Amino acid sequence: MVLPAPESLLRLAMVVITVGGITLPQDDGPTLEPLGPEGHVIIVIVDGLRPDVISVENSPTLQRLVDEGAATLEAQTVRPSITLPAITSMLTGLRPQDHGILWNDYRPHLDVVSATTVFDIVHRAGLKTAFFSGKVKLRHAAPLDALDAVSVRFLPDVSIVTLARSALAELRPNLMVVHLPNMDRAGHEFGWGSDEQMRTLRATDIALASLIDAIESDPLLGPTRVILTADHGGTGTNHDRGLRGDRTVPWILWGDGVKSVELEPLSVTATAATALKALGLKPLGTMAPGLPR
Repeated sequence: MVLPAPESLLRLAMVVITVGGITLPQDDGPTLEPLGPEGHVIIVIVDGLRPDVISVENSPTLQRLVDEGAATLEAQTVRPSITLPAITSMLTGLRPQDHGILWNDYRPHLDVVSATTVFDIVHRAGLKTAFFSGKVKLRHAAPLDALDAVSVRFLPDVSIVTLARSALAELRPNLMVVHLPNMDRAGHEFGWGSDEQMRTLRATDIALASLIDAIESDPLLGPTRVILTADHGGTGTNHDRGLRGDRTVPWILWGDGVKSVELEPLSVTATAATALKALGLKPLGTMAPGLPR
């Protein structure tokens, strides 16, 4: 069952990408029309997903999204390349030094991000929002009063996807952010690219397939786009040493009206504006540019 956003909880937070000053070629960039008032955008953040592990063998669903969507496997996350600042950047379109969330743990004495998030803009427009995350610290990333359904607590990927599928069927949110934590947990425990993490990837991909199936099999669901990315990659058992493997992530736009094209490298901060444009809403001038340009 989808959890309503209760008034008594602390404001909560929450999967995608920034442009980083790189210009998309005019002839190759997607020319995307807004989805309209019945449209849906789902931001999926696979925590710690390094793009070089995506393959038909280990992650057929992820590979399908890469093949069918507008995608780059050379997107860049923010500095520091850690979960809470990075996901807050995806939701605000701002760099960490601009949105002010520089820590990476849950601190009950601190409030949520003060910068405007995509949840705020979508909710003010009279549309529905939902946020599901498997890490408590993401309570700092989004305001509770801008969420119609929310669960931010220690849960595995399959439970998060179950909540997301329920929300799609019952609430039909126009914007939903889904954060899947298992890849990061396996990376810290066993190492990025380890056999154990690859087993986790296969399980995460199966959970993702269930979410995609829920989108494609619902005849009553309006036009939908998915933005899939990661907050960081990882090398060894860490992801904040400034290494290429730490900062390089996938960024994929897939769904209604999106054609298969290889994008130029982007930054995860572009996620916010891309999601808003898809819903026909105007991004703030302070946000990193999104797609389409």
